[in-house]
Amino acid sequence: PGDTPLIGYTWRGKFYFDKVLPMGLRTACYAAQSISDMVSYLHEAHGFFLLNYVDDFMGCELMDKAWAGFYSLRNLLEDMGAIEEKTKAEPPDTCLSFLCVGFDTVAFRMFVTEDRITVYNKLCSPGTYFPFQITQLPF
Repeated sequence: PGDTPLIGYTWRGKFYFDKVLPMGLRTACYAAQSISDMVSYLHEAHGFFLLNYVDDFMGCELMDKAWAGFYSLRNLLEDMGAIEEKTKAEPPDTCLSFLCVGFDTVAFRMFVTEDRITVYNKLCSPGTYFPFQITQLPF
């Protein structure tokens, strides 16, 4: 609150302020991660596993608890007044992606997702210089 005058701006005689934490703000990522950690703690207190990274969540449950965990997290976010991005919410499945890493629990493997491979291919066009060489992925 004390920084509010520093993060607003004027344009055509009107004042504008962000209603949410701008991700370029030094403390915004820390604040978002702290809130996500709290959500994970509360969800785990209900008996479900939840992994989080800033504003992304991934649950991991046995098949008989998967749907209960999915709806429990949805209800928890709703009770907290958080807005769930429905297009990002993936229902329970044996194969999913999280932070551009795919997980297949049937084949018991992890893999780089197709969208990430596309980005790597664009970055690694002929003549691109990298100060390091990727020889092996860590998984």
